[in-house]
Amino acid sequence: MFKLYKIRGLNKLLSLINVQSGNTRQQAVSMTVGFYMALFPVIGMTTFLGFVVSLIFKLNHLIVQGLNIALSPVQFLLFYPFINFGSWFFFGKKIDIQVIFMQSKLLTINLDSLYKLIEALSVGVVIWGLVFIATGPFFYLTVTFYLKKKNRFEI
Repeated sequence: MFKLYKIRGLNKLLSLINVQSGNTRQQAVSMTVGFYMALFPVIGMTTFLGFVVSLIFKLNHLIVQGLNIALSPVQFLLFYPFINFGSWFFFGKKIDIQVIFMQSKLLTINLDSLYKLIEALSVGVVIWGLVFIATGPFFYLTVTFYLKKKNRFEI
């Protein structure tokens, strides 16, 4: 039978997390926030947002920023699907994001392409928020269950 608490890499990560201060609930919330902040579709904002959220809710900065850095490649993989699904969901068509980026990189400022870029990023953020609301509690409960099980076996 496959047991989640036997995975070696995950055990190393959780042993580093257990060294940090805080109870199991705070560690699980920090891991959940770090995971979902790392998937935020606006590139370059995840570190700042993770820092602000961890300050406001008094979470563990090291866990939030560690997961943010560890999952940054996943952010680049999910950037395009978030924007495409959001534009399909709200407008019924796909946004050609390469054309928007090419137009916005020109030396002259094209306000139409800038508006399209802001529109694409905002629908991506809305879809990210919906994904966070739909899957965040399940992720939090899974991490809490795993951390409690891990702590029970270490004592």
